[in-house]
Amino acid sequence: MKKISLFKTLGKAKAVLGLDVGTSSLKAILLKVTKEEVELANVGMVELHLDPAIEDKEKRAKVIEGIKKLLEENEIKTREVVIAVPGQSVIIRHLKLPAGARERIAQVIKFEAQSQIPFPLDKVGMDYQALPGKEGEEVKVILAAMKQELIDDRLALVEEAELRCEAMDISSLALYNALRFKRPSKEAEVVALIDIGATTTDISIQRDGMLEFTRSAPVAGNDLTETIQTKLGVSFSEAERLKREEGDALFEMLERPPEVPPSPEKPPEKPPEIPPSPEKPPEKPPEIPPVPEKPPEIPPAPEKPPETPPALNPTSQVASALSPILENLFAEIRRSLNYYRSQPGGAEITKVILSGGSARLKNLEKFLSQRLRVPVEIADPLSQIKYDPTTFKLEEILPSLSVVVGLALRAIELGEIRISLLPQIVRERVLIRARRRNLMIAAGLGATIIFLIGLLFLQRLQQKETRLNYVEAELEKVKEIVPKVKKLKREKAAAEKREKVITGLLTEKARWLDVLLEMTRVFPSSVWLKSLSLPAKDSASISAQASSVEAVSNLMVRLKSSPYFEDPDLGSITTSPEGGVSFPMSWKIKKVTERIEKKPATAKVAKEAAKVAE
Repeated sequence: MKKISLFKTLGKAKAVLGLDVGTSSLKAILLKVTKEEVELANVGMVELHLDPAIEDKEKRAKVIEGIKKLLEENEIKTREVVIAVPGQSVIIRHLKLPAGARERIAQVIKFEAQSQIPFPLDKVGMDYQALPGKEGEEVKVILAAMKQELIDDRLALVEEAELRCEAMDISSLALYNALRFKRPSKEAEVVALIDIGATTTDISIQRDGMLEFTRSAPVAGNDLTETIQTKLGVSFSEAERLKREEGDALFEMLERPPEVPPSPEKPPEKPPEIPPSPEKPPEKPPEIPPVPEKPPEIPPAPEKPPETPPALNPTSQVASALSPILENLFAEIRRSLNYYRSQPGGAEITKVILSGGSARLKNLEKFLSQRLRVPVEIADPLSQIKYDPTTFKLEEILPSLSVVVGLALRAIELGEIRISLLPQIVRERVLIRARRRNLMIAAGLGATIIFLIGLLFLQRLQQKETRLNYVEAELEKVKEIVPKVKKLKREKAAAEKREKVITGLLTEKARWLDVLLEMTRVFPSSVWLKSLSLPAKDSASISAQASSVEAVSNLMVRLKSSPYFEDPDLGSITTSPEGGVSFPMSWKIKKVTERIEKKPATAKVAKEAAKVAE
């Protein structure tokens, strides 16, 4: 069957109570998951000690009253519960199906149930679970069924206590879930889990951590109590007290068997003191003679020892009463273990874990260990669950909490076995409640999200308004500065314009200075200027005299190689009577990108030109 999560809603575990309803006591545990741990949130226990002799109607009323008292005393508000039914009322079968049956397991189980369950299937509540296994191996399945009328009666009891049942577990499976939780299994370990309750003893066997066998025996704690009640003639509650307080004497007697019964060959130690009458006749007045016909009737004491032996103390009486019932209990346990061992694939038990209310009987684990010849330990179902021992003082009742811890683990979906005998209509009702709760939570979350978004929007709007107010205040300050900035910009533009003009003038002057310096460099010493004209920015013309035509030719070469001048044009040369030559010349002035004064040779020429000018 497909398992549906009934207890988790929107990532948050719903509070569901584990409730163990027994005839001896009522126990409730509430667990919660914190990070990676399971923590004990609440626990409570109420003793009932219902006398089996009272009517069922009165028992039921006291159980309901006890449940309400349990919840009230421990301030438990949760009304959703997971309960268990005793294993004796349930048919449990461990099936081994062929490999490949996992894909069609629902059809196979329905077929198997017809042969495994001795009641019409429409008259029982049934559930199953396939255990994990490797592909290609046989499929192990746990099948459980219970008469529908018993299920309905259990549900009615829960409803009368004003509670709602979320799942109906089985005590032996809950025991397995509790004692398997977070405990790694050792290889080849075969552990018998024995829970001695009030009316039944549940026996489960796990091998390598897998549940392989379950059985409920009819001998349990109430049988011990009733035997003490009958033998000692006390009330049921007094017999229960004697069982717990004086029961350890049985095991002391078992350890010293010769001291328990008196030897039949050994006569009583003090019979000689009983018949003293033959030596000491009864004192009578001497004037009355004894009747000679009946002398033997006067002292009867020597012929009759005391008929009532010295009264046994309560400890010995309890031990004597418990002995045969414990032998029956041991026989039932041994029969179950032998049956498992004889089955195909069975094995020897390596350890026994003892739990239940009657596990608190003093030295019971020692008795079972001696008889079964395997280690026996008392269960601690809370060893893997975090709790504060100073807040929850549970040391004395820990063995009694195994089943209810399994139910509480089932409530938070941490049990390995999750079989539930709830009728289908009840499961659907539970599912509808869970879905309705989901919808309500989703609606609430939706409203919360919208509210938070609105708050975030308002917060951001307030931030923007604050920023806007700040900007406006800064703008008011800027308004006073803007005219000054504009005035400074105008003054800057005028200054830049003047700077440009001055720079142009300076550049122009420097340019002509460069041109003149270049002319002094290129003109040879044998050429003399008579006149210089600069008709435009890009041209120059001269009238000059030279010592020879070769000097004029040399000037032409220098002008052409100069970076400042180009296209020299020589006019007509006239020879003078003195032997020299005169000539006009013009050339264009280039746009020079590199200042001439940067060249050392030019600087030297400039100095010479300055001297000539002087």
